[in-house]
Amino acid sequence: MDGQQQIRHFGAGDIGVKGEMLQVDVRRQECHIQIDKSACIPINFDKEWESTVTDALRQHDTMRLWVRGQGEFAPDGALQRITGGHSCLLMMAKPPPNPNRRSIWEVMDEIAANVPEQERGKLPTDLSHRHDYYIYGIEDAE
Repeated sequence: MDGQQQIRHFGAGDIGVKGEMLQVDVRRQECHIQIDKSACIPINFDKEWESTVTDALRQHDTMRLWVRGQGEFAPDGALQRITGGHSCLLMMAKPPPNPNRRSIWEVMDEIAANVPEQERGKLPTDLSHRHDYYIYGIEDAE
């Protein structure tokens, strides 16, 4: 995870942060999310967020938490904490690459191989250049 891509600034200290939930303290209403390999940010959350925050912890391997609130920053500009949260949202983490997934070109080759030769012969020779015309009926601007 690239920490700079996980923090969004909205102005006047209002920021959004996305990361993996690592720790939740329900009594203190505080959680910690990891936004990159070295940064773990504490967040104070409201009671109504408890279910979402604990779900994020329970599903930390597949889900990420997006939190928007007021950021507290160190003198060097590093984010130290988020307080006064406005909203939070549980979202899917980027799925891991699937080594068995086929490329779009492989799928297209398979489809084309199953079209009978006599049907392929009916395709217009200018299909790749005038696809908008054949799909949508839009005449070329030329």
